[in-house]
Amino acid sequence: MVNRLIALNTKHFSDKQKNNRGYAETQTGEQLDELLRQEWLRQDVADIRAGKEEKKDWLPFICPHYTAFKDNHRSQDSIIPEAFTFMTCVDIDNPKLVRQAFEKALEVNKDEMSEWYDMVLREAYSARGKGHIYIRIPKGMTIEEAQRAFCEEIGFNADELLDSSCFTPERYIYVTGIDQETFRSEHWLEPIEGEELEERREAYLQRGLDVDGRPLVKPEANATPTVAVSISEDIVEAERGRVDTRCTHRGRSSA
Repeated sequence: MVNRLIALNTKHFSDKQKNNRGYAETQTGEQLDELLRQEWLRQDVADIRAGKEEKKDWLPFICPHYTAFKDNHRSQDSIIPEAFTFMTCVDIDNPKLVRQAFEKALEVNKDEMSEWYDMVLREAYSARGKGHIYIRIPKGMTIEEAQRAFCEEIGFNADELLDSSCFTPERYIYVTGIDQETFRSEHWLEPIEGEELEERREAYLQRGLDVDGRPLVKPEANATPTVAVSISEDIVEAERGRVDTRCTHRGRSSA
């Protein structure tokens, strides 16, 4: 059975003094789906659309670019390059353009002559009616390059559509309920493994980048060599606990 993993934060709080935006733990695709089916999440999204904007800060979020961070700390310093998902998310910030973007994305996804054939992984509406299109990053492209190329492919001006914050590796995206999802590929959260994984990493290394497409960080003189961290079954088992809905609704703690 393929382990479908993602870095997820369910420790959202309405009290801004207790927010945990710097936290993200490894969860399975099944755990994420359990969260997406929660009635309270559907209601919170409905409330946000009705004008209760403050509730957006209560929503859980995923980090699309990685399945794990060191010590569950969502920051660039805690990135595990080997945990890269080879997936990114394109934001459609104009609600009037979302349907057009979704339809065009699915067109190129079915076009066997397109570089983006079978590369669209998921489409979903955001809490404020905007759009999220998750895509597989083509071999050798960085996060930013992939987003720009995809925007051009579906007929949008990337410079007008994209914000530089969308390219940050530790980026997070608030999730909405399963009813806001309009498309899901069978490859959603599917890990890249084996020969393809090695080829993708090598494509980055050939460009002088790290195995996740970020610039390589040169070690300081006399610094102690670091050992690369890889994702293993140990992480899966350590994070096997189910999503506790008591802790994910409106900032309530199980304590």
